[in-house]
Amino acid sequence: MYLLLDFDKDLTFNHADKNFFHSLKKLKWDKNAKKLFDKIYYMHSDVIKYTLEWTFSNIFMYNYSGNLFALTFLVACNAVKHDRDRMIEDDVIIAFKTFYKLIHADIDQISI
Repeated sequence: MYLLLDFDKDLTFNHADKNFFHSLKKLKWDKNAKKLFDKIYYMHSDVIKYTLEWTFSNIFMYNYSGNLFALTFLVACNAVKHDRDRMIEDDVIIAFKTFYKLIHADIDQISI
């Protein structure tokens, strides 16, 4: 939750604590950030819908809501990481970059 784009690097970091989750609860969207998130997310969803809808319609519906939650959570985590009470455009970009990096990661090569 703290490393985001650096999740695959062997770094030390502070683990999420109670304050982290309280901060998540208090976050608000910046108006422009929400618009950007919606635009990118709907393009992302259209690609998934186009590739999966006919063959795997149940997977598409699960994927749609799951991705929405995961991406929103990543946006929020980046805002909290930078001690902000609003989610801004930079948070949106980092969240999507992290999401796609996670999808393409070779988990066998990530040290845990």
